[in-house]
Formats: sequence, structure tokens, C-alpha cells
Amino acid sequence: MQSREEVLSALSEGKKLQSNVTGFHYKRVDGKLYSKHSEKSEWKESELLFDFPPSWLNLMS
Repeated sequence: MQSREEVLSALSEGKKLQSNVTGFHYKRVDGKLYSKHSEKSEWKESELLFDFPPSWLNLMS
């Protein structure tokens, strides 16, 4: 993704995003960000903040 706004917009639209570096998946539910590793089935609340470019530049939908 090219910007923080693009990531937040995609999450607000209900899209699930995946990090091409860590393999983690991210989604937003009731305004909270959740993550899970691609090999696990359980979603956990994430503490990831999209404050720095590396946190969004490696995400794809």
C-alpha cells in the first residue's frame, strides 16, 4: 500500500490485508485492529499502529 490513509480506508471497507514480510493478516472489527499469522486460525487484537511507512508499505490486499 502506498499510504497510511490507503491502509485505513481498505480496513474500513472490510478488506483483510496481509504483510508480505511477516505473513500476518490484518482486519478491522468494531474499530479495533486484529491480526493473525497465516498458519493460525485465531484472530487476536493487534497493537500495530500505522505511524511509520514500514508498517504499511509491506501490506497488500
